[in-house]
Amino acid sequence: MVDPSLQCQYSKKDLIQVAAIAAMCVQPEADYRPLMTDVVQSLIPLVKNHPSLGPSSSLRFNQRVSPKA
Repeated sequence: MVDPSLQCQYSKKDLIQVAAIAAMCVQPEADYRPLMTDVVQSLIPLVKNHPSLGPSSSLRFNQRVSPKA
């Protein structure tokens, strides 16, 4: 379930946190699902901690997904 391009370069703790966040997002009852802003805020520290997903990678990601003006 982990992207093979990560080449096992992630911590088990971070993987567990991502899985927990994902589990919250698929709750059957909408009231129990987190807001996307909360999901993003929860994922940011995990992205910043990953060596190949550091600030420069997250900047490139933000540029790809940001709406065009």
